[in-house]
Amino acid sequence: EGARALERLTGRTREHIARVLRKTSGLSTSDAVNRIRVEYAASRLMLTRQTVLAIALEAGYAGLGHFYTQFTRRFGIPPNEYRREHSTLDRPMD
Repeated sequence: EGARALERLTGRTREHIARVLRKTSGLSTSDAVNRIRVEYAASRLMLTRQTVLAIALEAGYAGLGHFYTQFTRRFGIPPNEYRREHSTLDRPMD
């Protein structure tokens, strides 16, 4: 739902949310929502065996194309490579 969900959850207008986000983080509302989505997806890649498609859909993306673009822009590597490098599955516990 993106900005609509923020509006509903905070009880504030989109304009107010946009001003506060810009002032506190320097991000637009859409940039903040995309960051939240992609960071959520990154955590799912590390902690689950879900498919990349299932994670992308769960994070609110309509398909893989935009998800791969956003993910790679944020982390510098595609989701599959991120999972290989950061997965906590099948690692011994400390």
